[in-house]
Amino acid sequence: MLKPNWPTLLVRTVQKWADAPFQWGQTDCAEFVIDVVNTISAEPVLKNRLKGEYATHRDLLRILSNGQGLKDRVCEQLGQPVPVAFAKRGFVVMKDGNLGICLGGASAFRNPKGLAFSDTLDCECAWRVE
Repeated sequence: MLKPNWPTLLVRTVQKWADAPFQWGQTDCAEFVIDVVNTISAEPVLKNRLKGEYATHRDLLRILSNGQGLKDRVCEQLGQPVPVAFAKRGFVVMKDGNLGICLGGASAFRNPKGLAFSDTLDCECAWRVE
């Protein structure tokens, strides 16, 4: 269930991340998505089970190649993805192996340069956040 003021919280939380310094395992795409989703949700629904286990992109790729990929890990917590055409504001999205947040027609993604935006319909999949 989303908080009554979730649209405002969504915008504020995404804006907060715009200038945050990037660090693998601390302020990367997973932490961005977890913070946004848990801020707009009435109860925390996501957690990073890999937090503290990687400090570089290479470390993360090594961990993800040893079993479950990032998509599988998100499915464990949010269920099966929905078609991107059904993505709504606040949904988690994935594009090119990176997690982001749907803002409507565009989605926000965290990368080493800050926030990047992409057309939501260019994403590979989406997960409901309720």
